[in-house]
Amino acid sequence: MFRYLLSLCFLLLALPAAADWQDQSEVSFDYSPRPVFDRINRQYVSQVTLTHQGEETLPGPLRVVVDSSTHTLKNADGEVDGKPYISLAAESLSPGQSLSFTLNLSMERVPLALSLRLQADIEDSGTGLVLTDNQIAVFYQREDNDYTGWGLHLWNGEGCGNYAPPTRDSDYFANWSNPYPADGIHPEYGAYYVLTIEPGAGCYNFIIHKDDDKALGPDNSRFEPAQGQQGFTFHGYAEIWYEPLTSRPLFLDGARAHWLGTDTLVWQTGQAAEYRLYHSESATLSPIDDDKLQSTDYLPLSPADADASYYQRDPQLTGFSGFSLSLEEDQAKSLVRNQLIAVALDAEGNLADATRVQTGRLLDYLYTRSHNDADESTLGVQYLGEQVLVSVWAPTARALTLQVFDQHKDPLSSHPMQWDAGTGIWSYTGNKAQLDRRFYQFQVEVFHPLTEQVEVLTSTDPYSVSLSTNGRYSQFVNLKDADLKPAGWDGHPVPTVGAPEDSIIYETHIRDFSVWDETVSAGNRGKYLAFTEANSQSVQHLQSLQQAGLTHIHLLPANDIASIEEDTNKRVDLSDTVGRLCQFNASAPVCGVEDASATLQQVLESYTPGTTDAQALIDAMRALDGFNWGYDPHHFAAPEGSYASDPDGVARIIEMRAMNQALHEMGLRTVLDVVYNHTASSGLYDNSVLDKLVPGYYQRLNEVSGRIENSTCCENTATELVMMSKLMRDSLVIFAEQFGFDGFRFDLMGHIPRDAVLSARDAVRAVDPDTYFYGEGWNFGEVVNNRRFEQASQLAMAGTEVGTFSDRQREAVRSGALFNAGGSLHEQDTTRIGLAGNIGSFEFVAASGNYLSAFDYQWNGQPAGYAQDPADTVNYVSKHDNETLWDKLQFVLPSDMDAAERVRIQNQALSYPLLSQGIPFLHLGSDLLRSKSMDRNTYDSGDWFNRVDFSLTTNNWNVGLPRAADNQNNWLAISAASSNPNSQVGPADIAFSAAIFREFVQIRSGSPLFRLTDAGQVRQRLKFHNTGEDQLQGLIAMSLDDGLGLPDLDPAYDALVVVFNSSSAAQSVEIDDANGFVLHPVQQGSEDPLLQQASANGGHFNVPARTTAVFVKPQSGDQGYGLSALPPYGDQPIYLRGGLNDWETSLPFSYQGNDRYILDVQLETGSFEFKIADQSFSAVNLGGGFPVTVGQPQTLYQQGNNLSLTITQAGGYRFELDASNSSSPTLTIIPEDPTAIPPPYGNHTLYLRGSLNGWGTGMPLAYEGDGIYQATLALPAGTHQFKIADADWGGTGGANLGGNLTLTAGDTVTLVPGSNDNLTLSLAAGDDYRVTLDASSLAGPLLTIAFP
Repeated sequence: MFRYLLSLCFLLLALPAAADWQDQSEVSFDYSPRPVFDRINRQYVSQVTLTHQGEETLPGPLRVVVDSSTHTLKNADGEVDGKPYISLAAESLSPGQSLSFTLNLSMERVPLALSLRLQADIEDSGTGLVLTDNQIAVFYQREDNDYTGWGLHLWNGEGCGNYAPPTRDSDYFANWSNPYPADGIHPEYGAYYVLTIEPGAGCYNFIIHKDDDKALGPDNSRFEPAQGQQGFTFHGYAEIWYEPLTSRPLFLDGARAHWLGTDTLVWQTGQAAEYRLYHSESATLSPIDDDKLQSTDYLPLSPADADASYYQRDPQLTGFSGFSLSLEEDQAKSLVRNQLIAVALDAEGNLADATRVQTGRLLDYLYTRSHNDADESTLGVQYLGEQVLVSVWAPTARALTLQVFDQHKDPLSSHPMQWDAGTGIWSYTGNKAQLDRRFYQFQVEVFHPLTEQVEVLTSTDPYSVSLSTNGRYSQFVNLKDADLKPAGWDGHPVPTVGAPEDSIIYETHIRDFSVWDETVSAGNRGKYLAFTEANSQSVQHLQSLQQAGLTHIHLLPANDIASIEEDTNKRVDLSDTVGRLCQFNASAPVCGVEDASATLQQVLESYTPGTTDAQALIDAMRALDGFNWGYDPHHFAAPEGSYASDPDGVARIIEMRAMNQALHEMGLRTVLDVVYNHTASSGLYDNSVLDKLVPGYYQRLNEVSGRIENSTCCENTATELVMMSKLMRDSLVIFAEQFGFDGFRFDLMGHIPRDAVLSARDAVRAVDPDTYFYGEGWNFGEVVNNRRFEQASQLAMAGTEVGTFSDRQREAVRSGALFNAGGSLHEQDTTRIGLAGNIGSFEFVAASGNYLSAFDYQWNGQPAGYAQDPADTVNYVSKHDNETLWDKLQFVLPSDMDAAERVRIQNQALSYPLLSQGIPFLHLGSDLLRSKSMDRNTYDSGDWFNRVDFSLTTNNWNVGLPRAADNQNNWLAISAASSNPNSQVGPADIAFSAAIFREFVQIRSGSPLFRLTDAGQVRQRLKFHNTGEDQLQGLIAMSLDDGLGLPDLDPAYDALVVVFNSSSAAQSVEIDDANGFVLHPVQQGSEDPLLQQASANGGHFNVPARTTAVFVKPQSGDQGYGLSALPPYGDQPIYLRGGLNDWETSLPFSYQGNDRYILDVQLETGSFEFKIADQSFSAVNLGGGFPVTVGQPQTLYQQGNNLSLTITQAGGYRFELDASNSSSPTLTIIPEDPTAIPPPYGNHTLYLRGSLNGWGTGMPLAYEGDGIYQATLALPAGTHQFKIADADWGGTGGANLGGNLTLTAGDTVTLVPGSNDNLTLSLAAGDDYRVTLDASSLAGPLLTIAFP
């Protein structure tokens, strides 16, 4: 046999003429040059085999055209352009598929030679583009036809599907600076972009842009292939049309009209002669045209100012014009079910504007404004004795039917549901015996704005508490049934915490926790019931942390998740074989390469870590495996089925309860991560629920375009609307009351109204009084800066005790600035603010030297400290998002740092949140040096990259380059870090880290001083040392006071000192009055031998490198003296009081931190007496009975006599009081004009007097100002005795300065006033020398003798 590979030109993107038949390429034809002789029919017969060598399925019908042949074809099915062809029976041809056909040939005695080509009959798309099943095309039309520089920004995920090679492998993919270029310019439809996709997703993300100009508006665009393979867009408009259009449909522009109340509508529109609201029950208004309008009913709209309260509630509508309309409420309830278009006409009756109408606020007005309507009703399933009531809110539905199914999902019955016009609720009451444990769906007839048609849709119940596999059916269950409760569920003990600040939270993903733990029974790995296996390594790890003081387990989302395949028959996990993966995904990189019987885990373990092999395999199976973080909510009130032993039915209920009960009995409270800011789907898609029942209500719509906002990643929810807020509130109550969750963490909480979060907490507190709420208070997207409502953002939640994650301390610690020489002191200050619980009113001295509040300290243009209560702040340095702490540190630490030092830094990084005020939040495995192989976003990276090993054998470092989707642009840096042998750790390192982590947990939980419960306590008790401009980089020292004068919170200690030495060398810090401190008992027995070098002695604290040391001042019996964090004179103000202000309190000092007070005042010439005192001259009454010299520090005394001051030059003066020694503080008076400072020794001239000049006065020093005396003197070589003195040796108030000191040229020494000892000067050579005396401090003047 000879093989003839026909190389045909691939014309996929060509614009053909009228013919539907298109040549196909990448095919081969095999035949023998010697055909078989058919004796009966007197002809030659040739068997030809056609093989498809491309990667895409070729659609049929198919035919083979014979362009040339050495033999005449006798069985042709027809001719095209004079060439015979053979029709093939196949309907399509898959990649790699072969098929055979027969050619009957004339009897020519020559070798057979053929020229063949394959054609496919592809339906003309209208644009001429020929697309395969895994391709889509985006058309973009501009009026100026100038497409230069306009391209697509493409990316995977974020609630949509993935692009596939070659699109994904292009250099333009996910590359904003170099967008995906047009494949061509169509003469009618504009630029077009042909994209290859992974089929099956509901949408694919793209942005058409040129530089930072977005063609279709500010929002991301989503291609929805269910509506067609080709999308048509027009510059300046967000809509995507899925049928060929050469121009945008007439004026149907977005959804800029908002019907807010029965008689009020607002609309972003211009001036017109007439305005109308059209309503079409048959939904025939799109595309809009004059004929349709003439046959459609409408209501007149009258321009009228809308009430200001509408704009206050919805500030994004500010500037929209108001209109009034006249109709009854019942009419409004009827019309809101129809297609609605607002139309503006000019004076001639021509269409001037037209837009769709948003009705979310109208539905709230119609059905929730009273005290006993929809939002007060109970939705979902209720068991009422032997009857079962099911209720669903669907006020725009035209009909709603309950469909009931058996366990096999075979239909049993169908029941029309009853409509309640007052609430908008449809309900059905049936016999319990016929409904209990049955499955059900709703069939709803409703107008849907996505298709602009009346649709008949099938939906599950948004209030489902039990579901079938993959949530396709809801299930009737009574959560009170005994068989749905694990043994001992009712009344089982739940651990408590005294205050939110007593919490220590450990975040885990349910699957991560146990899927790798071989000590868990195989059937429970990765599931709820793993938490019930007390002897497993994973549970024992939790038990050890709980014994140290851990209080809470935070579980990533466990409500029903849309993105995890619950049917294990359709799943492929690491324990499955290559062969099984290839059954589902034949294009996976292992297919045809690896042994089909090998497990995928074995294949991954065989890969070289520094390659892309692992991530390519994980990417090929991620749509099939059982892993996902779960931030894709499908049903908000039902447990996830993939974590249950059986996803079909009630096992998910029983086993989630069993998990929480086991954790409670372990002494741990449980927190559920909840996602109310978006849904996984919308529209008519399979995973859509809310948007099928009340289309356009539950999703947040752009106020202009009407498109669903997707700033969160996916279809944002409208939690500002009453019934979405109710769904959030009701489902939280269900999880608290029925499933035993003790707190909730809100994903992207800043996208939810503040009032909605607080209302939900009130509802949960009614069933669980000590619940704790916290969440991500990030401020971005369409709600940024309270654009739509007051957000539940960081600043807005201050004072509510709803915690928000603090990115301040997180970024400071993860930046590495604390651990690297020369690191940012700004990051060091930011870390301090985190240690103070981000309390905005907390004050300290910043690196700038300024004394300011944490609120006034700026961080990225925001207050660094924003909390009003410690419970407002959740401190963390690592969680599921972004790189793990270990991975992030490997980016920022010096490459030559050894592994042991890296481990110490990880330990210390974790000590910052653990010893901070507020609530510490820790990531599962961060105590075990957990790595995700530097993957910054492992939400769908499978078990391989998310592994946690509780056997302490590995930390999962360097198991392959992470997935390209979020990491490819950083692969070079990742490769460099991953290949560094210094980042490789072993079991001993992991065990050491785990032990040190437990010690910090024990230290925190052991003292309430780390868990202060209000801002006042933090200000009164916490103080930082080593602050200000002269602070040591890498060193933070913090004290916590529990001494006399304060309530005795910790009977064991009068004070604590924590020294964080993040630098590479041992450091020490002096703290005044810090006597009697010893190393914390836990650290005295620490697993870290280096800690034994830490010491405290008389206020001198020594700490080894890369170490956090905690020192305690034991309390022996009654409360003793602590270590005050208050200003030296407490919170009471102090004043300059004297003759200059009639001894009144008009001149208060301002406290500046670090024991300093200042007062700036204007003084006139003259003399006056004064004191520094408090209001009553009692606790503070500072004097001394002596004249104060301007510019000289002088010591004051409590209860001393009046001080006197003579001002010789009027002007501004600063009184600066250093109260480090509060009973004997130092006062310095500094004028604005330095010339106003008199010489320190008055009118006395100073001289160098000694053996070198006969002790005479021949070497005077001139006063230069600012306390400096100076002269250039010719001094002889040799050793000389001398002093600095005035003419009468200080007898009349001048100077007599000496000391038992020896100095040579270049030395500086401190002289002793009034000393009887001479100074010794040793000079090697005679020369001119500059003699300088700095008498800024009369108590210790500085003398320097040096060459000029």
